[in-house]
Amino acid sequence: MVAGHLTTDPVLASSSEVMQSTMDYMNQKYGSAAGYVKSIGITDIEVSHIRLNLMKEAATKDLLSRMEAS
Repeated sequence: MVAGHLTTDPVLASSSEVMQSTMDYMNQKYGSAAGYVKSIGITDIEVSHIRLNLMKEAATKDLLSRMEAS
């Protein structure tokens, strides 16, 4: 579930088309989102930590969802 302010706040919210356009630009210019963040000085270790945290969060949400469904 997405926090409400992320879909309604005029500064934070953006349409799926805008997000896709942004991702297309990043992929074209930097090869990936990871390529972009590396270009602004984020280290490989930091990228790995970000990925790990995102995977942990996704796994936790998936587990909770399965538990609620059963």
